[in-house]
Amino acid sequence: MPLFRNIAAVSAAETSEGLSRRQHLQLTILNLSVLIALVLIHLCFSGALGDPPVMVYVLIVLRALVLLVEAYYLSDGNGPLPFSGSKRFALISIGANLLFAFAVGYVADLHDSHYHVLMLLPIISTAFQFSIYWTASIVVTASALTFLQLVLYYVRRPPFDGDEFFEAATMTVTYFLVGAVVCLIVRQMRADQRRLQTSLGELNQAQARLMAEEKLAAVGRLASAVAHEIRNPVAMIRSSLQIVASNGHISEKDRLEMFEIARKETDRLTQLTSDFLNFAKPRPPERQPTAARSMLEYAAAVVQPQAIQRRQRCIASCEADFWFNVDPFQIHQLLVNLALNALDASGEGATVSLHARCDPSGDAVIEASNPGPAIAPKVAQSIFEPFFTTKPHGTGLGLAIARNIASSHGGELVLAENRDDRVTFTCRLPAVAIAKGTTATHGASTDH
Repeated sequence: MPLFRNIAAVSAAETSEGLSRRQHLQLTILNLSVLIALVLIHLCFSGALGDPPVMVYVLIVLRALVLLVEAYYLSDGNGPLPFSGSKRFALISIGANLLFAFAVGYVADLHDSHYHVLMLLPIISTAFQFSIYWTASIVVTASALTFLQLVLYYVRRPPFDGDEFFEAATMTVTYFLVGAVVCLIVRQMRADQRRLQTSLGELNQAQARLMAEEKLAAVGRLASAVAHEIRNPVAMIRSSLQIVASNGHISEKDRLEMFEIARKETDRLTQLTSDFLNFAKPRPPERQPTAARSMLEYAAAVVQPQAIQRRQRCIASCEADFWFNVDPFQIHQLLVNLALNALDASGEGATVSLHARCDPSGDAVIEASNPGPAIAPKVAQSIFEPFFTTKPHGTGLGLAIARNIASSHGGELVLAENRDDRVTFTCRLPAVAIAKGTTATHGASTDH
């Protein structure tokens, strides 16, 4: 899907002017290549071909310079083509090629010159860019100029040689064949391109419909999950208040217990709505240079009370002077969510580690690891889905919020390792290291 979207985007973004520039540049490079090949042929086979007049080299050099300037201008890729548009520019370029081919053949003063091949360049260029009628016109013009070269040669050096005119006629047949073949190939390519564009348009429409259906399905799943999560606390609050209201002889202790249940469920609803808002409407990150070590140490300190209660340890380590450009509040929330998730998944006495490093590409990599056990494959597929949880009192939004925070920073959060002896979540954030130093470690632990 992403590949087809990229192709469709490029096809839609490139205007006909942009395509014409690219065609002109390719044809200009072809012309330059032919000129270079001609010069190399002269240099390598001068003994057999003879040395052409100096004027031939002068014309080739001048034409090469013009083509280099043209290629440099076309490679810029911006702005309109000169001479009032693409077609006029192409016709001027084709005409210049015809005149150059005729001039070189005339100056060479060789009736059996191989410079006739230069006439093929404007024919190919016309067939590539224009209709078959324009191509036929250029073929006729090239054929006439070929015979004109021969006539002018024999006017200066009679008598006429019929064999040479037969060879010129053979060359004109070659012109017609080349023009016809290139026209047919280009016509087929354009038909294939039109079919591809039609298919891409249909694909985009189908993709848009599929995305709309997926959004509706996601909204339905989310609404169902929210309703499920809210229903239980509301039912508990309602039941507790009904017991207090309907039973006038309830003891003070029981009344306080019912109120405590209602308070806890209200707190749960408040936490649920806060987590849901953080997930549904994430705040754009307010970036500022932040020390990774301080950030990890603070997150380790925040989860320290829970680590102590469970006889666990949470340690934080990173490169001493490693800084990155992030929203410190959001990254703190990400770290705390990962640390709490790791503590919940670990047994008594386990050590959870938070580590930050800067890889060679300049990205910041944050890892949260615990000693296991491994997450079941079916569970691992759904851990980032909102409201998915295996905890009895969890909301299922912690990892979903953490992934949203990573995405808002242009990064990603993934389950990098999942073994019985080690489970690691890795968050990669685009960042720039300001400095690097020795490794420092801070831990929250208990000896109880």
